[in-house]
Amino acid sequence: MMQLNGKRSLALLMVMPVLLLVELGIGWGIFINAQQTARIQSDNNKLDIYLVTNTKYIAAAESAQRGYLFTADIKFYENYIVDIREWAKNEEYYHTLPAAVKHKEVDQIELMSRQKISDMSLSIRRYNQDGKDSSIAIGKSGYSNGLADSIGSKSTRLRYQTGNAILTERNKEYALISAFFTVIAFLIVFSLILAGLTYIAFRDYTRSLEATVKSLEEANETLLKYNFNSYHSLKTPLRNINGFLQLLEKKYKAQFDEEAKEYMNFIIEGVKQLSIIIDDMRHKFLESGDGDKGNG
Repeated sequence: MMQLNGKRSLALLMVMPVLLLVELGIGWGIFINAQQTARIQSDNNKLDIYLVTNTKYIAAAESAQRGYLFTADIKFYENYIVDIREWAKNEEYYHTLPAAVKHKEVDQIELMSRQKISDMSLSIRRYNQDGKDSSIAIGKSGYSNGLADSIGSKSTRLRYQTGNAILTERNKEYALISAFFTVIAFLIVFSLILAGLTYIAFRDYTRSLEATVKSLEEANETLLKYNFNSYHSLKTPLRNINGFLQLLEKKYKAQFDEEAKEYMNFIIEGVKQLSIIIDDMRHKFLESGDGDKGNG
C-alpha cells in the first residue's frame, strides 16, 4: 500500500484545490452555456413564431385567393382579406426580431413573402377590373409561381437548422453537467481515499511514536542503572543505519537530485550527532559511574 511521505502528502493535498478549481470552472461554463442556450432558445422561438405564422397565412391567403378567382365567392375574398391582415401583423413582428436571427436567409424569406402577397394582390385587382377570364389568364401566366412552396420549404429548412443549433447547445450543456457530476464523484472518492491514507499514516505514526517513547523509557531506565549494554544497544543499530546509508549513497547517489542529497546529508549529520551524544553519555555516566564496565 502507498505510504504517505512529505512529497506525497503535499501532492495529494494539492489535488483537492485543483479539483475544486476545475469544478468551479465547469460550473461557470454550465452557467454561461445555460445563459447562451436560453438566449438562443428565446431568439429562435421568436423566429419560429414568425416563420410558422408567415407560412400559415401565406398558404391560407393563396388558397382564399384562388378560391375567389375561380368561384367569385365573396367569402373567399373576405377570408383572403383576413389572412392578409394577419400576415401584415406578422410582418410588424418581423421587424422586432433580434438581430442575431435576422440573417440573410430570413431576409430572403421575408422578401419572397412580400413578393407573393404583392402577386396575389395584383391578380385580385386585375380580376376585379377585368373579370373571370382575366383571372384564368393570370393564373396561367405565372402569378401562382410556386413562391408559397419555396417560402414553406425555406422556412422548414431554416427551422430545422435553428433546432439543430439549439440541440448542439443542449448537448454541450449536458456534457458539461456530466463532467461536473463526474468531478464531484471523483472528489468524493478521492476524499475517501485521502481520509483512509491519512488514517493509516496517523496510525503508523502513532505506533512509531509509541515505540519511540517506549524505547526512550527503556534507554532512560538502562542509563539510570548504568547498564553498559545500553551503549551497545544504541550503537549497534546506529552502525547499521550508518552502514545502510553508506550503501544507499554509494548505490543510488547518481539518481539523487539536490534535494535528496540534502536530505541524505541531514541524515548522515544526524547519525554523527547521535553517535557523539551516545559517546558523551557513555563517558559522562557509564564510565564515571562504573569504570570496570566502561572499560569492558
